[in-house]
Amino acid sequence: MSRYLRTDELLSPSAFFLPLFVGLASLSLLVALQKREEVRVQLARKERELEEERRRADGAMRSISDAILMLDENFRIRYANRVAERMLGLDAAALSGRRAEDVLVLLDTRTRAPLEALHGWLQRMSGQEQFPDLLLHTPARDRIPVNIRVSRLREIERQGVVVAIRDISHEHELTARLTYQANHDALTGLLNRTAFEARVRSALVLSIEEGVSHALIFIDLDRFKLINDTHGHQAGDRLLKQVAEVLQHVLREEDCLGRLGGDEFAVLMRTPDLEAASEMAHRLRERLQTIRFLWGGQAMEIHASLGVVPVDATSGSFEELMTNVDLACHAAKEAGRNTVHVSRADDRVIGERKRQIQWLPRLQEALDENRFVLYRQPIWRALAQDGEPAMYELLLRLRDAEGNDLLPGVFLPSAERFDLMRAIDHHVIELAMQAMSDPSVMPRESICTINLSGQTLTDENLLDHIHAQAQHHGVDPQRVCFEVTETVAISNLQVAGRLAQQLRERGYRLMLDDFGAGMSSLGYLHQIQVDFIKIDGQFVRRALSDPLSAVSVRMICEIARVLGVETVAEMIEDQKTVQCMRGFGVDYLQGFHLARPEPLPVTGRLHIVQGD
Repeated sequence: MSRYLRTDELLSPSAFFLPLFVGLASLSLLVALQKREEVRVQLARKERELEEERRRADGAMRSISDAILMLDENFRIRYANRVAERMLGLDAAALSGRRAEDVLVLLDTRTRAPLEALHGWLQRMSGQEQFPDLLLHTPARDRIPVNIRVSRLREIERQGVVVAIRDISHEHELTARLTYQANHDALTGLLNRTAFEARVRSALVLSIEEGVSHALIFIDLDRFKLINDTHGHQAGDRLLKQVAEVLQHVLREEDCLGRLGGDEFAVLMRTPDLEAASEMAHRLRERLQTIRFLWGGQAMEIHASLGVVPVDATSGSFEELMTNVDLACHAAKEAGRNTVHVSRADDRVIGERKRQIQWLPRLQEALDENRFVLYRQPIWRALAQDGEPAMYELLLRLRDAEGNDLLPGVFLPSAERFDLMRAIDHHVIELAMQAMSDPSVMPRESICTINLSGQTLTDENLLDHIHAQAQHHGVDPQRVCFEVTETVAISNLQVAGRLAQQLRERGYRLMLDDFGAGMSSLGYLHQIQVDFIKIDGQFVRRALSDPLSAVSVRMICEIARVLGVETVAEMIEDQKTVQCMRGFGVDYLQGFHLARPEPLPVTGRLHIVQGD
């Protein structure tokens, strides 16, 4: 039976508020459950995002080429990527928890000694911006060059570090290859000039600071250019390789061999005994002489000239040392090639070469400042009793800073060696034409003889220069006679013959000087047409005392008559020789007994530096 609440019961607090509380509690519980679910969903989403970030970070760690190790505050491994696993030869599980010093065996690249106190080193390096290259000792690859970078973990301040290890083997190999190429000759594999000279500089320092003596041997192949020009560069390269191999077989293991360029090689050997170096140089020369170089079905002998100098406290600077060994090699060449020249403290040959080198800037300066001057020496007709000389020989002098006129024997050897004779001869031709254009300097009808060097004979511009100067100064070619020594003419026979023909076609004359000095064969006289023959002065001087010289002079005069040319006897030193030469039928006479060389007279028209 249902019961209805009374009015007083409905109005009681329990009847009114209890359901309300129940409802509110249920609602709150529902809201709380809903928020809890939302938090759980958010946490799950964050965990998924973190896991995704972790996977991406791990993928990045595994994809980079550096080995990565994360160490905790006790320097134990917390993480290792795949590169680290491969580099250290252990998987991540085996590495996890191990101390860094147990798996990272790092060595100094120079001393190969292990780093001590690795933990302290890692702490110090974590604050650095530059990191040294080291060697990592691994079970699989022994020692590999590495670069290590250390940084602190940001999220755990001062509680752990990240170690990045980069394998720089490829960079080291590339650097080593580039260093080798920079220091070695590409053709022979020997040290190149730069690297070899660095060794010589070091040896020179050792000799000065510690008294350790060496010797330097310079090797220059004889007539290599002929092989190169005749058979091509491939033949030359093949020969250079063969020479390098032969030299290496003869030398000791501690000797240093280099190719300085072209056909030049050098050896630096540590020895206090210059005689030992001399013996080695002779062994090298003899061994090279046994080479039979085959090319194109031809067998060629190989010879070399070698210079030897000591490398000690008396060697001077590096430049002086290299100059001395180069001079020693040149001395060997000038001694006949295929020889060895050992330079010593009192070496006169090297001393003379040095003097020639010192003349080079002075000669260039003399050309630039117009300090070459001309002298003249009269040449008289043999039967003339008085009157003007028939010819004048124009002789060269060099005026030094003190105003002294130096004889050609002082400076011409240097000019010839350094290929300055063309420039000097061109200058002399210009001075001579200028002097001949002034009758107050040279008589109008006189013939002037001008000396030409062997170098100038091969100058393609010589004839044009001669003719241009003659026309410019209004000089009759018939008054100009060029002197060429017999030795030069024979050594450049075709060139001399062609030049003689061209000069004569234009009206100039030609004189063969020092005739008789190279008289082993007279067949060349058919190829060179000359106007005068000047008899070698040694025959003239000895004609009265030496029957053979007298016969030689008489024979030369006879040859000249057959050829239809006139003769000149030089070095006439007394009246008896004058009478003797007249008796032999000589046409002209020249010498100190008749007249000494004198500076050309100076006039206002003569714009050249001459005697006071």
